[in-house]
Amino acid sequence: MNPYQLLSLLLLLSLGTFSCKQATIDKPLPTISLNMASSYTTQVGSVVSIKPTLSDSEQNLTYSWMANGIGVSDQLNLDYMPQQPGIFSLSLEIKNQSGKTSSANLKLVVLKNNPFIVMGYLPSWKNANPSTIRWNALTHLCFAFLKVKADGSLNEVDVSGQMKNNIVIR
Repeated sequence: MNPYQLLSLLLLLSLGTFSCKQATIDKPLPTISLNMASSYTTQVGSVVSIKPTLSDSEQNLTYSWMANGIGVSDQLNLDYMPQQPGIFSLSLEIKNQSGKTSSANLKLVVLKNNPFIVMGYLPSWKNANPSTIRWNALTHLCFAFLKVKADGSLNEVDVSGQMKNNIVIR
């Protein structure tokens, strides 16, 4: 066998070996559940603990938690303590070895940690528009005033109507 024939045979054998390898099939990424509502309210200095669950326990995933685009953790579970009030976007991105990504997002509303009680009064006779109330400035809201019935019980009709029609209790 001449050297050209030998080289051709080796080339054919090597091509056959590479073509017989099984193609790697990418598994779909697991879906992420943050196990909480899509919006969460807390106070400055309070720890927010998020323990996501994945639909599949695929190995070799990397995790990246971001708060308003800034990295805060590379672990699956997150303990995050906001240092300032505001509205934050928390997002978890998972990535597999082939570079495919999946993500989940959470809106985090952080309120001032106010040692004082700031109370507002809403009289039953006033038909309040919830969009005009400065919710972030209040710690408590009192409905005032209830009418007393002849039998001594309270008439809650005015207040319950306000709550059902206009005010969203958080």
